[in-house]
Amino acid sequence: MEILPQRGSFITPIRLHEVLEARFIREALEIAVVREAAASGRAEVLGRLENLLQAQRAAARDKDLERFLELDEAFHHTLSESVDKQRCWRLIQSVKHQLDRVRYLSLPEPGNLALLIRQHAAIAEAVLAGKPEKAETLMRGHLREVLRFIEQSTPKSRICSNEAASHQRLRATTVAVPLAAPLRHAAGAHWAASCEPSLK
Repeated sequence: MEILPQRGSFITPIRLHEVLEARFIREALEIAVVREAAASGRAEVLGRLENLLQAQRAAARDKDLERFLELDEAFHHTLSESVDKQRCWRLIQSVKHQLDRVRYLSLPEPGNLALLIRQHAAIAEAVLAGKPEKAETLMRGHLREVLRFIEQSTPKSRICSNEAASHQRLRATTVAVPLAAPLRHAAGAHWAASCEPSLK
């Protein structure tokens, strides 16, 4: 969302460079978190991971994408909480708006929810078994799934390069979307449907 005085509120395209930078920042921080969680995470907090996995499986069965994304967030937040890295989690949250839009778009891909659940389960197993190196390797692969989705995006993708995003904003149409709109609006097809970026 971009608000321009005297002109209105505009839906901004998904900006590829912001997605990639947010993913980079998130990986750097969450790798450190998951290693520490595997080495010294508080057991009473880590004990929530299995319940979260069960809830994720239920959301996947119901094809409830918004609920699944909430539970995905809760899984990662729990790891940060287990090692008292709440500020670290807030920092991640502050930079990943564009990344979350891509994550939401990727959820309906065939088999993607099942894959994410398997990855979460493997990470939880490594953490609970006290294996920092394995937890790091699994988390790194998990957080790079979004890169696979971007690479497989077609030229009509809703993910825009810098130049395409600037051009798209100039052609934006005023829309009435509240600032607190649900994430499904943030990732909706109409947000950047006409953008044709180069994803190289």
